[in-house]
Amino acid sequence: LQYRYARPLDYILLICGIVLGITQGALNSTSPIIFKGLSDALIVGQSQWTNGTFDYDEFYDGAMHAIYMYVGFGLGIFALAFVANSCWHILCERQIHHIRKRYFGAVLRQNMAWFDVNESGDLTTKMSDGIDRIKDGIGDKMGILFTYTANFISGMVVAFAFSWKMALVMIAFVPLLGGLIGFLVQFVSKSSRREAAEYGKAGAIAEEVIMGIRTVISFNGQTKEADRYQTRLQGAAKFGIRKAFLIAFGSAWIFCLIFVAMGVAFWYGTQLFINNEITAGTVFATFWAVMGGTVAIGQAAPQLGAIMGARTAATNIFKVIDRKPEIDSQSSEGEIIDNPKGEIEFKHIHFRYPTRPDTKVLDDVSVKVPAGKSFALVGHSGCGKSTLIGLLLRFYDEEFGEVLFDGIPIKNLNLGWLRKTIGVVSQEPVLFAATIEENLRLGKEDLTEEEMERVCKMANAHNFIKELPEGYKTRIGEGGVQLSGGQKQRIAIARALARDPKVLLLDEATSALDTESEQLVQRAIDQVNFYFSFCNIPVRLQGKIYDRDKYRTCSVILMLCAVLYLYILFT
Repeated sequence: LQYRYARPLDYILLICGIVLGITQGALNSTSPIIFKGLSDALIVGQSQWTNGTFDYDEFYDGAMHAIYMYVGFGLGIFALAFVANSCWHILCERQIHHIRKRYFGAVLRQNMAWFDVNESGDLTTKMSDGIDRIKDGIGDKMGILFTYTANFISGMVVAFAFSWKMALVMIAFVPLLGGLIGFLVQFVSKSSRREAAEYGKAGAIAEEVIMGIRTVISFNGQTKEADRYQTRLQGAAKFGIRKAFLIAFGSAWIFCLIFVAMGVAFWYGTQLFINNEITAGTVFATFWAVMGGTVAIGQAAPQLGAIMGARTAATNIFKVIDRKPEIDSQSSEGEIIDNPKGEIEFKHIHFRYPTRPDTKVLDDVSVKVPAGKSFALVGHSGCGKSTLIGLLLRFYDEEFGEVLFDGIPIKNLNLGWLRKTIGVVSQEPVLFAATIEENLRLGKEDLTEEEMERVCKMANAHNFIKELPEGYKTRIGEGGVQLSGGQKQRIAIARALARDPKVLLLDEATSALDTESEQLVQRAIDQVNFYFSFCNIPVRLQGKIYDRDKYRTCSVILMLCAVLYLYILFT
């Protein structure tokens, strides 16, 4: 699962890592063989020394042979470990690069309904903590698992070759160790999943607070938000402590069983030695072969927790990557109009937000805007004005009815092309921590300097930009914090104009501004509203809407009503 994006080079690295790791583990088990020869040589030498028949040259040659073998195998294991670990680390970095790129791309691809039910903090936590967990479990820990597993198997083979009776007695403890390790892995993985979920929720709170830090500080909400964050951390800590307790408890039992096995092994090995079935060197070699294998399993067991955690994290990450949104902005399907005019029509629209299925936001709404004309949507907050813009941009699909662009249902149009044709300025424009130039190029990547100045002049923004220290290359901070509200709004208008849209949508673009800034932005709007099909959503209105129609028609009706009212009043 974790290597699903492997390419030919990755498979070569994977195979090399596995083969070299297994070879390294097998060579680790040669130590008891060398140790047996050295032990027997020492015991025989001691006996010959006692009997006066000690042969120095023979003893020296035997001991040095064992020493040379130790050094040789040590150098070989060093080379194998270096190459194997390099393969695992390179493979890991390559896979994590692909996973991060695809996850971020998949998040950007999703439709708005999906974002409504998934908190941004949870998504970013998955990108950081979740992918880090995958990285932790697919790198050198996989190599360690293969190496020590091979070490265990080869150790058992060597032990049985020396003394199958003694090895069998010691191996009787292996099922107990295996069952304990299995229990440990199962419960640690469960606690890890719950801990990760709680940390994800805590991360969402932290991101939300940091993004709105000005509001939090202005209301003295630091303590409250810290308590809210701490509550989530306490939940994560509870599962973390449970996991730590299980690991500590399991590790303690593992070491206990190992020492019990050691005692039993030496007792039985002594009996075999007394019966002259094996030599003293064989006793020690068999013991160390089994113990080496057992210790290897003990070293491999903790890696299983990281590997299982990586698998769990990968499952959550790949759910996002594999999800196909109902409204796919990156789809190449759909019709593209060669010469769009910008005519918009909403026909009998009914709509409910997926997160509020019991609340009907739009009920049989019909609006038609001819190409190149201006229109305004007015109404109280929450009546569905911004929702219509969301439907036109196809952030959502209507429940019933149809949205047409130049007479063609927008569901039949290429979504990427449709959004390039429409410019949007929201109530709170989003500017990124970059230069003004880079923010403007979000509207059009290949925007030239001449085009940039032209659209900024149209948006009444060129003059104040030129007064900044570095002009268009001035960095404006996160969210455009170095600019005033009116300046940010005018840059947002210029950014929308940069793509030369056929439709320009202003969603309460002046509602959060002071009077002076509102006048400057309104002047910018007045300069451009005759170039496009133009939609404005005003909010500073009073009174009641009695009818909808063209401006002149509504004006005539109102004049007739006023005359009739005056006639009745004075007669």
